[in-house]
Amino acid sequence: MNRKRIIASTITILIISGLLVGCNEPKNKMKMSNVRYMEDDESQNEIRTLKKWPDNSFTEGFPELNNADSYSYTEDKENKMYSLFIDGISKKEIEEYIEKLQSSGVETVGYIHDDKNKYEMIEYTGTKDNVSISISFSDNGCVIGFMEQ
Repeated sequence: MNRKRIIASTITILIISGLLVGCNEPKNKMKMSNVRYMEDDESQNEIRTLKKWPDNSFTEGFPELNNADSYSYTEDKENKMYSLFIDGISKKEIEEYIEKLQSSGVETVGYIHDDKNKYEMIEYTGTKDNVSISISFSDNGCVIGFMEQ
């Protein structure tokens, strides 16, 4: 009788453990081996890198953010979106950049500055002419997105 209980308990524990592990697994894991990095390539939806602030229809009219060594970016021409990925930038530098945006005529739509939690976070959204800009900053880096309307 004890042997049957031990076997049944073991099987139950294995099934529950398998379910818990399966439920905690992210559904859309990004496989970094599929991402290709290219220098100044014109192909769409791939991560590419520039040595200086991009000069294009998305960034036209917005001040430059000169604090990065390089700018990784993606461009989605079909959906009229352009995203910059910036590592190694400080909260202060992002706050100063948002001030530059506001003084250059960017209309602020939303601005969240959360420093009450363990990790500081800044979320900013603005618009100028026919382009929206969004900034997401945390301790892990910054993403600046541009979207033509």
